[in-house]
Amino acid sequence: MSATPGRTSAREALAGRGYAVGSWVVSIGSPEAIRVLAGAGFDFLYLDMEHSSFSVETVARQLAAARAAGVTAIVRPPAKDFPIGRLLDLGALGVLIPDVECGADVERAVAAAKYTPAGSRGVSTSGPHTDYTPIDADYLAWANQEIIVAVQLETAAAFDRIDEILSVPGLDVAVVGRNDLSHDVGLPGRVGAPEVTKYVDLLIERCAAHGVIPGLLVGGAPAALEWLGKGVRWLPIGSEASLLGAAASAAVAAVHGAAEAVLGKEETR
Repeated sequence: MSATPGRTSAREALAGRGYAVGSWVVSIGSPEAIRVLAGAGFDFLYLDMEHSSFSVETVARQLAAARAAGVTAIVRPPAKDFPIGRLLDLGALGVLIPDVECGADVERAVAAAKYTPAGSRGVSTSGPHTDYTPIDADYLAWANQEIIVAVQLETAAAFDRIDEILSVPGLDVAVVGRNDLSHDVGLPGRVGAPEVTKYVDLLIERCAAHGVIPGLLVGGAPAALEWLGKGVRWLPIGSEASLLGAAASAAVAAVHGAAEAVLGKEETR
């Protein structure tokens, strides 16, 4: 490449304000959805292949839209053993590895995401990841620095080995998968139960000790601010579907809520 890109939007947010705000893309596969969310000001977007119908081809189009819009797109592959180099060569600026349970899982992810000497990622000389310009040493160094490796802890067994997981060099972000965790501890769907919340608190504490960014999916701004105050610094808010549904419901409710007064005024004229 004749010139390497600058800092990614997520890295820039973390360096500048100390936290990053994102959202999930799970239901709407169109590139237009990515552009709308980027325009809203999110620092990063998760593109989900684990719980969606998204194919590699769908994600490729989403990634192209994200790169054009300047938002950091992070892909969650369908499984932790998925070849993530394919996603990075398509232009992903990070990966979220699901169901991590030990340090070896993280080591494999870091190795697949980083070029030598930090890892063993294969070198594709030109493609979406380089905007179709020839790769060079500057790009390799930039990618090793900027691409985000995130992992998801979803079971009590993973938290039994949390220090082993968080101590792996090259890990950037660790998040709690509260939905799966709630099932694992016998409290399905009760993501706010103390038996689940204690693991979030543990993640925040141990991330601070290891220099890893703690993350948590939240439902809206109040929860984001609550957990920001507790030490979470990586905050995806809902999904494109939940945000769309909430905005649509609020618009309809606002019309219905004011309609009676408007119609009443008309009747008195």
